[in-house]
Amino acid sequence: MLSVPEGYELSPQPGRGLVKGRPTLECQVAVPAGGASEAEQTAGVRRLTRDMEAAWSGARPWRVRTLPEHVALLDLLPPSVRSDGAPIAPVGLSVDELEPLFVDLRDGPHFIITGPPRGGKSTLLRTWLVSLGASLPVDRRQLYLAEFSHSALDASQGLPGVRHIQDGAALGALLNDIELIADSGVTAVLAIDDLDGLQRAADGDTLHRLHQLVEARRSGLYVLLVGSSSSLGASYDGVGHAIREAHTGFLVGGSEYDDMQVLGISVRHAEASQGVPVGRGFYARRKRYIRVKVAAPPNAADLTALTALTPAGAGSTAAARLVQGGG
Repeated sequence: MLSVPEGYELSPQPGRGLVKGRPTLECQVAVPAGGASEAEQTAGVRRLTRDMEAAWSGARPWRVRTLPEHVALLDLLPPSVRSDGAPIAPVGLSVDELEPLFVDLRDGPHFIITGPPRGGKSTLLRTWLVSLGASLPVDRRQLYLAEFSHSALDASQGLPGVRHIQDGAALGALLNDIELIADSGVTAVLAIDDLDGLQRAADGDTLHRLHQLVEARRSGLYVLLVGSSSSLGASYDGVGHAIREAHTGFLVGGSEYDDMQVLGISVRHAEASQGVPVGRGFYARRKRYIRVKVAAPPNAADLTALTALTPAGAGSTAAARLVQGGG
């Protein structure tokens, strides 16, 4: 509350105001730059800041960073592969911290990638595989892609260092290979796109074997399963249910209640009601989550360049901080 003399009326002149004190003072706020209109004053402020920047020779403040519209995976990859062979690779940017989000497969060991149709699930899977291929030594990894989705990208066949299949009959032979190298110290990653296609393409025996592999949690074996929120939400047994139970993975392109329930996370209503753009979403680990923007996988020319790289050295890692209940 301001104390002013009885009957006092403030001048209607623009910029005139009162300053709290004893007594209350009347003041006139200075304009930041000369000009007859607001537009002229804004232009004057811009000239002033440019002149100040040119004249300043001391330490400069941190640049205010914003989330880029496009995040390229090549900008996030470490300069060299990991010498320790740890299954850690970048997949995008942490939206809140604007730092690369590195995912450690050992935090799973199995992950779901869910969300509404055309939300960016297959793109994330492709990005993740390319990133693992570029981050791990060739002799310490085996990457497999079982691609059954009708919307599967033909370009997936060209992913460097990835064995690619597209029919259920080949999945049985692939599982034989995976069983042989599990527990051997080699990182074996089986990426499946998607759950509906898998259930249509594979026979009951193959699905049972895959379910047993997931349940066994054998050392060095990791499964990345793409599935729509509706398919995973309706999975009460089998592979989808077994992986979903861990509440670890990604939700991309969606923020509806049914989307969130797949990973068991809760987002404030005000945020959820705004929706999530394609390629944006959440990385969840046991009901804690990070907001993430998925990196775009390299184009064909860049993939060729990645294939030609000779693994050496160790890349640095950084982990975005997990936040609880909205972070």
